[in-house]
Amino acid sequence: MTARRQRGRPAYPDILTPAEWRVAHAARHGLTNRQIAERQRISIDGVKFHLANILLKLGIARRQDLVGWPGMPLRPAARETEMTEPSSASGPLVPPGFTRLFPYIFAANARAYLDFLADGLGGETIDIHASPDGVVRNAHVRFGDTTIMVSEASEEYPPSRGTIYLYVADAEAAMDRAIAAGGEQVTAVGFRPYGENQGGVRDPSGNIWWLSQRLAPGGY
Repeated sequence: MTARRQRGRPAYPDILTPAEWRVAHAARHGLTNRQIAERQRISIDGVKFHLANILLKLGIARRQDLVGWPGMPLRPAARETEMTEPSSASGPLVPPGFTRLFPYIFAANARAYLDFLADGLGGETIDIHASPDGVVRNAHVRFGDTTIMVSEASEEYPPSRGTIYLYVADAEAAMDRAIAAGGEQVTAVGFRPYGENQGGVRDPSGNIWWLSQRLAPGGY
């Protein structure tokens, strides 16, 4: 039986996260930070942060040493382009576990907010990237077939204020759980004419979650 991993730890602490693998492969093929950022659709600072984590995890001093690391099989540079650039025929590439559209939430005290998402809404924290002082720069939280992102709010990126729709198996139980974890009920659970039991709860960061229990299969 596999031991339950601590929330927020990488799924495989002895290797790289999927995002770090992609950056490492690009870096070992000689791409610059700017080229990696454009291909991976992240910021240059994000690339630098990933590279710092990669070197730390692999115990190597320079990005050039990635070429000789035995745990990373060499891929042709053309394969890297194929992996990161979208095809006009099939649409954009989407990382495993993500959907084409998903919320990205900036929250004050992001670590406590991640606890609420897990304890109050049933999310599973898959990955946390933090700065050396512990501030959450990017975290992935999975809800069934959808993964969302969370980052610490700042003056440049103030706390998000949005409305999110979450399907649940039991709306009453989901509401009780959210309130117990620190959420504030804004609308009591009740029947809605579009075939759902639904209630609204405000999370500690100010977002409203509609907890919706679909009562029958089929569309709206």
